[in-house]
Amino acid sequence: MSRAAHFLDKYRFQIEEMAKLGCSDEHIHKVLHDIQKAEFPTETLIRYMDENGIRKRRAAKRWTRNKEVEWEGLCKQLRRKNGKS
Repeated sequence: MSRAAHFLDKYRFQIEEMAKLGCSDEHIHKVLHDIQKAEFPTETLIRYMDENGIRKRRAAKRWTRNKEVEWEGLCKQLRRKNGKS
């Protein structure tokens, strides 16, 4: 079963490339905000990246182990908030 299109789908390539370059979530969010001229929370971006396998930690080569653990913790917290534990 396919999912409904997400408003960030058309920016997936840019998101993936910025993640590979080691850009912070905040920077990616700002760039997308500037492109879209629309307001959406950073948590929406992080949830989208998590659900689509973007930045499955090895993609962000410049990240320290602590940063990986922090990001994974944030994703788990957002999943719990949505009842997807």
